[in-house]
Amino acid sequence: MRIDLTKTPHILFFAAVLPILSLSLSWIFYKLIPNPPFWLETVSPVFAYVLLYSLFEKYFWHWKLFAILGIVDFPDLRGRWKGKQRSSHKENGNNVEVPSCLEISQTFSKIFVCACYERSQSESVVANFAELNNESYLFYTYDNEPNSLKSGTMQAHKGTVKLKYLPREKKLIGTYFNSIGNSGEVDFEFEQYDLIKRFAE
Repeated sequence: MRIDLTKTPHILFFAAVLPILSLSLSWIFYKLIPNPPFWLETVSPVFAYVLLYSLFEKYFWHWKLFAILGIVDFPDLRGRWKGKQRSSHKENGNNVEVPSCLEISQTFSKIFVCACYERSQSESVVANFAELNNESYLFYTYDNEPNSLKSGTMQAHKGTVKLKYLPREKKLIGTYFNSIGNSGEVDFEFEQYDLIKRFAE
């Protein structure tokens, strides 16, 4: 999830195509407005490159064209995912299973994961993709904070999650473990692109 100039598609796009487009954009600006007023910032090639890269970073990176060209080689997981978490922690002799939601914010170079539960919420500290056996995985570490009114005996903790992306089913499945000694499985299905930033069944 970053520019890697050891990859040919990245060399061609970031070191050739974007600079050429930046020069072209700057040239067009000067042709249209040869003597811009003082309040209008000129479009230098550097400014044009920064502008084009910013648009790609935030908005255009998930277009299928960039995946076809090999510029983007990780999945687009933006949105809200709904599912459940099965824990090794037991209550009344049974493993605890709770409904949960993942909300993922993603750009070309960054990904942020928020997991929402009825009694707590966690946020990723570090997150990144890895390819194992030709399949995409998302790994992230998180900090979990209990909701003050519904926490019960739950305590703040840290943890790590490994999620496998299943593109055909639009699912994320995986495992987790945390600093208070619990581990378990998670299973999510894509729900929507809009984020609501709270737990909702």
